[in-house]
Parts: sequence; C-alpha cells; structure tokens
Amino acid sequence: MSAPAIGTPAIGTPVISPPAIALPLPERIALPFVVFTSAYAAAFLVARRALRPLDLRRESVEIVRLRESMPNVTVAQLTHAHTALARLSTAIGVLQGPLYLALLGITVWGFARVAGAHWTLRTALRTIVSAGGALVARQIGLAIGAFASDLGSVDAPNQLSLGPARYVRPDSGLLALLSSLDIFSLVLVVLLAALIFRATGLSRRRAIGVAFISWAVWLAPSLL
Repeated sequence: MSAPAIGTPAIGTPVISPPAIALPLPERIALPFVVFTSAYAAAFLVARRALRPLDLRRESVEIVRLRESMPNVTVAQLTHAHTALARLSTAIGVLQGPLYLALLGITVWGFARVAGAHWTLRTALRTIVSAGGALVARQIGLAIGAFASDLGSVDAPNQLSLGPARYVRPDSGLLALLSSLDIFSLVLVVLLAALIFRATGLSRRRAIGVAFISWAVWLAPSLL
C-alpha cells in the first residue's frame, strides 16, 4: 500500500480547521455605530444644505435686529459671529443622532432587563443601532421636502415636517414636542420593538412596551 502524499493527512487523522477570526466585542459595536454616524452625518449635511435659504433669511433678519440694538458692532462682525455659531450648530447636529441612539440603546437595555430580558449592554447597543435608520430617514425626508418645496413661502423647517409640527408656529412652546411626533418616530418605535423581540425573546407585548417607554423617556425633555 502506498504512503500518503506529503501534506495530506493519513487516513483516520482528524483534520483541525483553523480557528475563525472574530472581531473583539468593542469593534463589533463600534463598526455599526461608525456606519450609522457616517450615514446620519451625510443625511444631516444634505438637509442643512437644502435648508440654507431659510438660514440665510433668518440670519439677515437677526443681523438687522442686532445692528439696531448694537450700533457700534459692524455688519462684518455680526456676520462672522453668525458663521461661527452656524458651524458649531452643524457640529452639534451631526453628533446629536449618534448620541441620542447610544442613550436610547442604554435605556432600552435597562428597561428590557427589568422586563426579564437576559442580555448584555454590548448586545443591546449592537442590536439597537439598526433602528438608527429611522433617524437617517428623517433627515433625508427633510432634505427632500426642502428641495421639493418653495422655501420662499416657508418660515421654519418644522413646516416641512411629516407630522403635527408642520401646523404650529415656529415660536410655539409645543414645537419641540410635536417635532418628535412624526412618522419617523413611529417607524423608530416599531423597529425598536421588533429588534427587542428578536434579540431578547420577550413577548411581543413586553417588547412593544419597552420600546415605547424607552422612546418616551427621551421625549420627556421636550416638555420642559
């Protein structure tokens, strides 16, 4: 009987497969958040670009008002200050989506644990990030509404909202609350409930309850 070829295991010798390469847990969490942050930032910047005519109109009115109250300040100085504030506002806006999603994930994890779910915070964050698509879609919807509308007849971005916020005045005390009650909020809660149900094994009723309560917790600050 001929000997086995070189490099070929003999008959009966167990073949040991190389171990699968798995990403460390922090990387498995970070990568989805990086993808979400990139998508959210891109959508947010496109929306800001679409709303630029509104920003310019509001900036002109504000500069005229400040010029009347502070005659010693030049228009150039006021314009420079507005530009700096606009850049700061853009940076905060880009970070707002990922921060909100992370805090929402921590809240969902906590309430799901109370409801009987046995999952880690890492698993919760890795699962909940998929619901961030609703936040990206909200910015895309705002951009489409701005590009498709005659902004000359629009006084504020809330008038482009797909919810009750489009029917209130920009100076209304309910604007912050109503801006969070749009179709994308409904999609967000539905996605959260589906992800919680799939990842934790909780009943549908409990998953929906956890999703709704977690969303409502971060809606509460708009009432203040």
